[in-house]
Amino acid sequence: MSKQKGSSNISTTCEPLLADADQRRRALDPTSSFHLEAPAGSGKTFLLTARFLRLLGIVEHPQHILALTFTNKAAGEMRERVGRYLSRAGKLDAASNEPDAELLEMAAKALARHKRYEDLLLGGELLRIQTFHSFCYSLVSQAPLEAGVVPGADLLVEPDQLFFLREVIDETLQNLLNRPVEDPARLAVENRLLYLNNSWPMLVQELEDLMQRRETLGDLIHILGRKEVNEYVLQGIRELVESELTGLKSVFERCDLARMWLHFMDDLSAHKAVAGSEFPAEVPGASWESLQSWQRMAEGFLTKNGQPRKKFGPATGYYTGFAKTEWARYIQDMNEAVAERLHQARGLPLPESAPPDTDVLLDLVLILNELIGTYEERCRRQRLLDFSALEMAAIRLFDTTTPSDLQLLLDQQIHHVLIDEFQDTNYQQWNLLRRLCSGWTPGDGRTLFVVGDPKQSIYGFRKAEVRLFQEAKKGVPLDSYQTLPLIPLVLHTNFRSRSHLIEWCNDLFSRTVMADPLLEKDEVEFAEAAPSPKTLEEERGCKGANPGEDRCGAPTAGGSPLQSPALPAFPPELALFAAWPEGLSARKREAGWMAHRIRQQLEESGPEHQVGILLFARTHLPIYLEALQQGGVAVQVAEGLKLMERPEVQYLWQLCRALVLPQDHLAWASQLHSPWLTLNYGEIYAIFCEEPGVWVEKIRVFAQKDQRVADFWENLRGARQHLGHEPLADVLEAAWIELEGVKHVARRWGSRGIASCRQFLEIMREAEVHEPVQTLMRAEQLLENAYEPVDPDTALSRVSVMTVHRAKGLEFDTVYLPFLDWNPVARERTNQPPYLLERVPGRSDRHLLAVRPDRRRSDPDLLYRLLLDTHVGRRWGESKRLFYVALTRARSRLLLSGIVPFKNDGEQVVFPSKTPLNWLNEHYGLREWLSFPEVKNGQFPPGESPASAKKPAGIESAISPTLETPFSKEMRWESEAGKFQIVLEPQIPPLAAVPFDGSPAVEIHPAPFEREKPLFKILNPSSFVREDPAEFPIDGTEEAGPVDAPRIRGILVHRLLEVYGREKRLPPPEGVCSYLKRQGIAGEDACKMGESALAEVHACLADPWLRRFYDLPEQDRCVEYALEGLHTSRTLYVGVVDLAACIEGIWWLVDFKTSKPHSTDASPDAFCRGELEKYRSQLMAYREMWAKCRQLKMDAVRAAIYWTALQRWEIVE
Repeated sequence: MSKQKGSSNISTTCEPLLADADQRRRALDPTSSFHLEAPAGSGKTFLLTARFLRLLGIVEHPQHILALTFTNKAAGEMRERVGRYLSRAGKLDAASNEPDAELLEMAAKALARHKRYEDLLLGGELLRIQTFHSFCYSLVSQAPLEAGVVPGADLLVEPDQLFFLREVIDETLQNLLNRPVEDPARLAVENRLLYLNNSWPMLVQELEDLMQRRETLGDLIHILGRKEVNEYVLQGIRELVESELTGLKSVFERCDLARMWLHFMDDLSAHKAVAGSEFPAEVPGASWESLQSWQRMAEGFLTKNGQPRKKFGPATGYYTGFAKTEWARYIQDMNEAVAERLHQARGLPLPESAPPDTDVLLDLVLILNELIGTYEERCRRQRLLDFSALEMAAIRLFDTTTPSDLQLLLDQQIHHVLIDEFQDTNYQQWNLLRRLCSGWTPGDGRTLFVVGDPKQSIYGFRKAEVRLFQEAKKGVPLDSYQTLPLIPLVLHTNFRSRSHLIEWCNDLFSRTVMADPLLEKDEVEFAEAAPSPKTLEEERGCKGANPGEDRCGAPTAGGSPLQSPALPAFPPELALFAAWPEGLSARKREAGWMAHRIRQQLEESGPEHQVGILLFARTHLPIYLEALQQGGVAVQVAEGLKLMERPEVQYLWQLCRALVLPQDHLAWASQLHSPWLTLNYGEIYAIFCEEPGVWVEKIRVFAQKDQRVADFWENLRGARQHLGHEPLADVLEAAWIELEGVKHVARRWGSRGIASCRQFLEIMREAEVHEPVQTLMRAEQLLENAYEPVDPDTALSRVSVMTVHRAKGLEFDTVYLPFLDWNPVARERTNQPPYLLERVPGRSDRHLLAVRPDRRRSDPDLLYRLLLDTHVGRRWGESKRLFYVALTRARSRLLLSGIVPFKNDGEQVVFPSKTPLNWLNEHYGLREWLSFPEVKNGQFPPGESPASAKKPAGIESAISPTLETPFSKEMRWESEAGKFQIVLEPQIPPLAAVPFDGSPAVEIHPAPFEREKPLFKILNPSSFVREDPAEFPIDGTEEAGPVDAPRIRGILVHRLLEVYGREKRLPPPEGVCSYLKRQGIAGEDACKMGESALAEVHACLADPWLRRFYDLPEQDRCVEYALEGLHTSRTLYVGVVDLAACIEGIWWLVDFKTSKPHSTDASPDAFCRGELEKYRSQLMAYREMWAKCRQLKMDAVRAAIYWTALQRWEIVE
């Protein structure tokens, strides 16, 4: 069943010593600097606390130690742990075990060393434990002028940063659009809006993201010329291609063929094989210029689908008999990684490829340049700093020729630096650390201690760079000549998980998930873990004399074994559900299975047993929560549903909008069917029929006729009177109470609804800016990322639901991991982002910006394509680390589930690529033997059952009779030695639905749909002409074809000219014939039509007048170019130009026509004059659009018609 590549090295005896005891002792050496890799559950927190206390006992002053974290929560927890040990040492508390005693001893020495500071130490004032940002702010505040900031500048908190940034973006864009029409920045904004389908929010979001990462843009934002941008793009393409070739060369040089390359080439030359002249004489290098050689090697060694060739001969460039040589065996047995990289090299662009279109990128750079200038000016004027500016300002403090007073002070104050979760460091923080340690040397009494786990780096969206953790292992580069060496240490002991889970994870990740990591895609190597002695003792029935860890996760010292019951081992289990009859039904079955298993487990386990349901994404959270509720399983949901997805919050939000914005008809109308005023459809319609046009007035008038509406109106009197005089949250809360909203919400949604409303009111208070409309706008932004609070009724539940990101740092006795069919890169491939900003592989100091190609053109953007591959590769690498984090949260049990499609009526299961399920498939070879034989008709085929189905050795199956479902039997398999279990369509009893005791919903029928009037009237200039199919005459040999044959032929000629314009070649006759057959042209007619079309195109390309356009460089020529342009304020022209070319500053627009005179007697001159008049308006519209698109005068654009059948052209004037 499984592919054996190696085995885990977990001990099977109760060892009293830790496997990494030496590394742990060494990490506490106060005289050395260390790079500590601490995987999940390894007691990293204990070591960090122990080293801090150890250093505290030897330094001259407590503030000589600086500990840095990334969040206020982490800093607070570390400060609390250190303070707790100092407090216990001061009270002479007894130790609970040997490690606890060691920490208390260190704390006592620290108190004795700093006796005069004891009160300040115990209070935490002298403990320099900070976040990176708070440390940066303390530096900048001490020397603001040297840092380049205004003295007294305040640091914007995260919500305020976003609010302020959006305000500046809106203001800047509006100002740019108010500039003169010919201003380049205004034109850039207009072009960018056109590119984004005139979506203002999309443009604001794009600029917002870039501004938050502006420190990575480097010199790009100062490049304002097309030539400079073009050089930037070409250099970026070179760096990306050479990064790929470096990886290819590295793996290729390790294979047998590379080691024997010279002899291989001699053999090919001796036999005069064609491949001998195609392949390079030596193994190519990693330069861009070497790419063509690699691509020729790929063509010679691989099939079209990227597999090593199995057949050789003259047809493939080799000599007769080559297949029997040792060289053929080398190619056939080529390593999978080598073949994959060679195949990827086929898609890389050659240096002579088409130069990139930089106009779209230049537009974005121009806007960014203006925006950054405005933003920085506003920040200076208002004395504000955001996080990016703060980090850059702190770095500027160290960028001086001579050390400043602050640098000298820091050099005296900071002797030891400790950094937690170092895998989450970004490039700015890395730069700051390098400067902070400048001048440090080994043995000078100053040390650096960085700790983290690259396998848990899952915060790429927060600018975390896992590569920096890997680089730091080689030391911290202080300048061009000096490096501060760090001693690398790796911990292996896992105190959290049971040994069978550790062994399973070791096997899965080392052999499959993290095997052969692509370092240029930020993938990381896997280091195996080992169970702690305490875990082994408990599992084997041994009990140590001094068992346990301290409250910080300290390792145990072991002791004399005593007999106790051994703990049972539950192997990881995978439940698979067929996507039948569709994906949603399968997802509901998965959710029902999970709810059933959790309820069963809660009944069987003790009161301390904790269950975690971890999600890769919130996509199917509502389905899982519904199943858990129906199964009677109470759960704590951490950041599950968005707060604005709660109906009671939506009603309260609409009430708020109604008070602040009386003209908001929807807000007022929604109050008529709210928890505090529920009218039926007839009553709502009666209010609609009231004479006033504004809904607030309709309600006021109707209040004179209906007591319930009158009470509602009267209860809002106080809110209307106090609006603008008191905080909006207070006004809203008072109105909600007056309307008895608390009672109505509690009756319908219980304590969960009340908690959500309270959370909403707190956000309204946080958004308060003492002006109702501005407060409303600010609250709307805060609510975008607000989640509902934990339900008070389930706050004590033993079952928690959260994302994997949220679960990092937590642990559970049992972990459920559903949705293993999650594809983390599907969205990036299908919905390509409008821009990409990625770090150059292999470098930490350079990022590249690329813009998605204009949708109006089909030309690919080489830099964007390469960056997209890099982006997707890094996203895939991070998903591997996310999977590792999810699995390592479990202490004793791990249950996985997912949905799989199938084909051939269930005979074969399909494991989608780029999913965690496919990792399990690759590891165990599941596709070879899993099937759903009863999918088609609900029964197994005659004579077959899961027990008799063919399966690999070592696999056991069983049939469990259950209640009737679409799948009447479940099928179970076990891996060798029972270390992994799989169940297909597990059967569960139906869950009793929880009765609904709330108020029944009133049926409201929607109003008739009325299509919104479009902003523009969209016209295609081709619609100015009424086409006649007879204008596409064909030769007599083709008249027997179908009715649409003339149009098909005309389209074919256009496509052939397009292909030549893009690729400088025409397809072979066989390909053209095949195309026509697919269009419905029969047999010989298709081949004859294809031959005549090719002959016509060849004749056109031989015409000197037309040929000169195709001989131009690609940057001066556009093929099938889509255009948009305003004709009037309400009319938008859209169309496609067949060919556009620039000669001596004049743009020629050529429109191909495949028609010709209907008979040989017709005069070509008369025919062309008639056609010219017919298409004049169309061509003039194209000319107008092109001039506006390129900001040209009309005299610089000429339009012409070219008749392909006549090889004749006429200028349209």
